[in-house]
Order: sequence, then structure tokens, then C-alpha cells
Amino acid sequence: EESVVSGLSFYPNPTMDYVYIQTDKDIQPRLYSISGMELPVTCKRQEKCIVLDLRNLKSDIYLLQIGKETIKIQKL
Repeated sequence: EESVVSGLSFYPNPTMDYVYIQTDKDIQPRLYSISGMELPVTCKRQEKCIVLDLRNLKSDIYLLQIGKETIKIQKL
């Protein structure tokens, strides 16, 4: 499922491995556990897209912060 927040689209949510953020802006997404701890995540920039690698995370709900927006991401 694709979602749109502040002009950014991201998909899939829920995910099993990767989250794709469609943007041509230079953004620095941050990922947090539901308890608020920042988690290391690999971000790779592709053409008009940022790919977050969530494969090493357990199944859970995570918070993705992009600028002032916070989005809930479900990892299956």
C-alpha cells in the first residue's frame, strides 16, 4: 500500500524488507522503535527514490521520521 505525507510517497506499508520513499528532495529519514530509540538503518539513494533496508529488523511497528512528519511503518 502506498501512502502520501507532505508530498512524499512511501511504499509498501506494511513491508517485509524495504521501504521506498519517492522524492527528489534531499531528506534524511530517521527510524525509531515504538519506544522512541533511534535505530540504525541503511538508506540508499536511487533516482528520485530513497530505499530503506529493514531486513535486519524484527517484525514490529516502527516510526519513520522525515522532517517534522512521523509515519508508522509495520515490518512483517
